[in-house]
Amino acid sequence: MNTYSQKTSKNTDNSHPNKHSQKKNNEESAFQFVDNRPEAVAQRKLQNGINNPVTQRQVVIQRALDQDELDMWVDYDTLEDLEEALETSDYTRAEKGEIKKNWNAEKAKKDKQKKWDDVLATCVTATSCISWDFGSTRYHINVSTATYHVTEEASPKNHYFFKGTGEDIEDKQPTQEERGGDASTKGVFSELPEEIQEFIKANWNSLIKG
Repeated sequence: MNTYSQKTSKNTDNSHPNKHSQKKNNEESAFQFVDNRPEAVAQRKLQNGINNPVTQRQVVIQRALDQDELDMWVDYDTLEDLEEALETSDYTRAEKGEIKKNWNAEKAKKDKQKKWDDVLATCVTATSCISWDFGSTRYHINVSTATYHVTEEASPKNHYFFKGTGEDIEDKQPTQEERGGDASTKGVFSELPEEIQEFIKANWNSLIKG
């Protein structure tokens, strides 16, 4: 009887490792099933995308439009005309937004160039300088002096000195002789209104030839 009792007890004890192993496997399987770490979630999304043709098609649709395709839409006179044309197109909402953003940027460039062309039409070439009207103010450039300068023909006249040409224009302090008695009217190029600076740099050749 004693022998039987010991054998039964031994068999019961041997079953414990198997139960522990099974429990561990179940816990591991459960952990894998609910793994919500960012890298695990990203991996599952990637795998789903590979196996899901619909997802693949959506990725292709949300492509970035190249400049040639964007430029196809810039000739519409108004934004309303552009939006009406886009209504019957196959573009996604994001792509339509990109097209309209590009149209607005190109429209701003055209408007600026038209304004500049109107200003250039007012250019007058004198013996030593080129003058033009920008809004209600007249300016001129003098490149015959020791230090180039732009003059705002106000009262008193303000002078803005620089070196270089076109996009390479940089500030330069005037000589003592050029500074004269009233230093308050002598400045440097970067003190001009930004719109005037941009106009002069972008249209340098036209101004000098004018």
